[in-house]
Amino acid sequence: ILYFTSIMGKFTYELSKPYIYLVPAPNVMKLFFSNLASVLKAFAEGIVAFSIFAVLIGASWWYVPLAALVFAAMSQLYISMTILTQRIVGDTKSRIITSLIYFLCGGFLLVPGLVVFAVLMYVFSQFNPSLIFISYLGYFLYACGVSTLVMFLGQGVLQTGDV
Repeated sequence: ILYFTSIMGKFTYELSKPYIYLVPAPNVMKLFFSNLASVLKAFAEGIVAFSIFAVLIGASWWYVPLAALVFAAMSQLYISMTILTQRIVGDTKSRIITSLIYFLCGGFLLVPGLVVFAVLMYVFSQFNPSLIFISYLGYFLYACGVSTLVMFLGQGVLQTGDV
């Protein structure tokens, strides 16, 4: 569900309108603030959904905020996939090429973080289950770092003649 809400979110809508290109700010800041509403929305949805889930399964208190942070970070990674795809394919009208590049970007951006999360989760569940929360923090930091890197590398998306 997060995939579809991120793809159909405000960022894609903002890129289709000319207003974002006219704002007198650095391109990285434009990308950051155009994504901020989607990420905050995902965080709020995560708090609600994971609170309900935590009550139902009796999860620890730390689960709700960390799971919501990871949920918001995943939202930002999906937006980063959109930025990277837009930067690679430019203004092409081929949906097949765009979709293929998008899924390749997804594998490139999502898989390493999920591997890190799974390894940390396994290690901490085997040796010290009270430290499982570190796996959530690890994924959150990974997602923030990769998203920031993609925003800096993909800032040319907002330069009309340089896509």
